[in-house]
Amino acid sequence: MQPYPDSLLDEFVDAFGAGDAAAVFACVDKVIDAGQDPRRFAEDLLRRLRDLLIVAAVPDALSSGLVDVAPDQAERLSSQAASLGPGELTRAAEVIAAGLTDMRGTTAPRLHLELMCARVLLPGADVDDRGVHA
Repeated sequence: MQPYPDSLLDEFVDAFGAGDAAAVFACVDKVIDAGQDPRRFAEDLLRRLRDLLIVAAVPDALSSGLVDVAPDQAERLSSQAASLGPGELTRAAEVIAAGLTDMRGTTAPRLHLELMCARVLLPGADVDDRGVHA
């Protein structure tokens, strides 16, 4: 199965960065309307968050090949990593990773994806101090 287009992942990450709930949930609608699997999208989103975390942590990650993307996408990843910051990226990746585990066997994958997104959008909802630091 093909990964999701970079444009949809970019749209999702930009919406998270802006705290734009309407845009985040519109992206979920695009995933569903296209007949795509919400689990697969969450996996691709987690991979993108992983790339962004590495870009945020390792200044030459894009030029050294640690994160391998097309040159036109490299600038976009740098910008996204800088706008979200390592704290929010780490928390978002943890939320999506835990949500993917919870999605196994679910009969409502769209609902799980939406709940993961809501949690990423509301860092204060975390019970530990990671949400506060994000």
